[in-house]
Amino acid sequence: MPRYFLRIEEAGAPGHFWAERVNGELRRVSDGGSTADLIEAVQNNSLQSGDVIAEPEPSAILSPITTPTQLICQFANYASHLREGGRDPAKVSRNVIFAKAASSIGPPNGAVIRPKAVTLLDYEIEIGLVIGRSITEAVEVDAGNQSDFLAGLVLTNDLSARNVQIPEQQAFKGKSYRGFTPCGPLLALFQPEDWVGLDDLQLRTWVNGELRQDEVAADMVFKPAETLSELSGVMDLHPGDLILTGTPGGTALKAPNKIIMTIGKFLPEKRAIGAFLSKQQGKREYLRPGDRVRCAISTANGAINLGEQNFTIADHL
Repeated sequence: MPRYFLRIEEAGAPGHFWAERVNGELRRVSDGGSTADLIEAVQNNSLQSGDVIAEPEPSAILSPITTPTQLICQFANYASHLREGGRDPAKVSRNVIFAKAASSIGPPNGAVIRPKAVTLLDYEIEIGLVIGRSITEAVEVDAGNQSDFLAGLVLTNDLSARNVQIPEQQAFKGKSYRGFTPCGPLLALFQPEDWVGLDDLQLRTWVNGELRQDEVAADMVFKPAETLSELSGVMDLHPGDLILTGTPGGTALKAPNKIIMTIGKFLPEKRAIGAFLSKQQGKREYLRPGDRVRCAISTANGAINLGEQNFTIADHL
């Protein structure tokens, strides 16, 4: 079974501490430290199990991914999401990778500010892979050895400003606003045998109580081991770095019907994009101030449970 950790804001003092959920109890295990520090302590069996503590208020739960970190993402990596985007998953041959600013990482609860420039705010529930050891050269990762490189998983959300992302035709800016990557609440550190349950994880998103996303991780096109192998040939990765693995179908953004897409091919690019965005403005699925978002990732048998996020969209100040 995975080991589950919370990073909690220290009451009445600056800083934070780590607590582990053990047999239904929450025990303080470390005063401060980064995600990488916690991973190292678990790997070295040097954590001290402290006093049982009371359940924290949701507002006191921090992202279990600390900064600085690297935040790497996969683009359109679920078959259901690809189909909604007008693409055939069977014809996808490239694992598209992009980065987000680490300053976009935020807590799992509370308010997410919708900046003034953002008019089409979308949700994307995602499984986050947490790196467990440094990778500084190309490695071949498969289902049998991925536990050598990955420490565990975390629930994440890749909030996206579509009115920025689409006309600029790049993901970094539209997905990197501060707070646009809620993480947690739990950091699940895996035992090697836990990884067999990865495909069975169910990802669900509700907006104002309406179920919008509901899919299992088996719908991924490029699996974690394949992605990690590919990334290792390009870049260094270190404990505590985070890889977002894409979102399933059910987001607000969907491709227009085939007739509209065909007409759009004959328009100048700027005009076609403008017409598409204008059409999107009327869709109720995009997030607006006051909307409540709830996300959950777990297996049906409860063997793996990454917890729930609950946040509200707030307007810019």
